[in-house]
Amino acid sequence: MRIALALLTSVILASSVHAQGAPSGTPPSLRLVHGVNKKKGEITFLVTVTRVVPVVVEEEVIVNGQAQKVTVTKYQTVLEQRFQAINAASSRVITTAGQQLPIDQVWKRVKANTVVAVSDNGAVPAAAYLKALSVDTLVIIPPPAALVPAPPVPAPKPKRLPPVKV
Repeated sequence: MRIALALLTSVILASSVHAQGAPSGTPPSLRLVHGVNKKKGEITFLVTVTRVVPVVVEEEVIVNGQAQKVTVTKYQTVLEQRFQAINAASSRVITTAGQQLPIDQVWKRVKANTVVAVSDNGAVPAAAYLKALSVDTLVIIPPPAALVPAPPVPAPKPKRLPPVKV
């Protein structure tokens, strides 16, 4: 009897979770405010960016029983910290209930070392994500143009290898 009840309960819970589905859109990023400049209308964050950078190294390979040095380009993942400023005047700032705040309220509530949520796609995050946040958390929705990533760094051109004598 217990086993049947446990199975029935798990089936009901699994079907209710499956019926809700995953929230649509991307989740907002939580960011720590580094500074606020009311005159410029900017909120500054220190963000960590992951980049893949090319590294040229020399390796020793064995060709026809002889060791030869070749130049190879490998890729290494690097974490960099950068300052990112978002213009609060051209952005929407809402509460977790979805209410837009006037700019004077934004300046009263956003201070250095406070955590805010930032939309990464320029749209309001799904309700499921907003419910997961504290009621005091502000959500900043910058215009999509402010979220354009920096252009990638071009990889160095590989050197030509010397011809192999056979």
